[in-house]
Amino acid sequence: MITTQLTLMVILVQWHYLIQRRILSLAILALCLAFFSATQDIATDAYVRAFDCARTSMGTAMAVSGYRIAMLVSGGLTLIVASHMGFAFTYFLMQLNGIGVFAR
Repeated sequence: MITTQLTLMVILVQWHYLIQRRILSLAILALCLAFFSATQDIATDAYVRAFDCARTSMGTAMAVSGYRIAMLVSGGLTLIVASHMGFAFTYFLMQLNGIGVFAR
């Protein structure tokens, strides 16, 4: 999971620099972002399933709750920041947020 998180952070940094320059490079980065996001999702699911039977439902509930809260908060904040600062700066902030998640 650490490898995919680092890779996603690198992709977001590159996205920040390519967002208005090259459409083909941006499309390739979008494919890489989707691939590594799916890989991280699979790793998270495997981690939850590694719990014993009594705790699997608790792990699943925690993963789903964390996902929903993160989507609501990050989506709202991203739109607010993008409306004031632009999308390039927003993607740069998303990358910094990835560093904060990785530091935990």
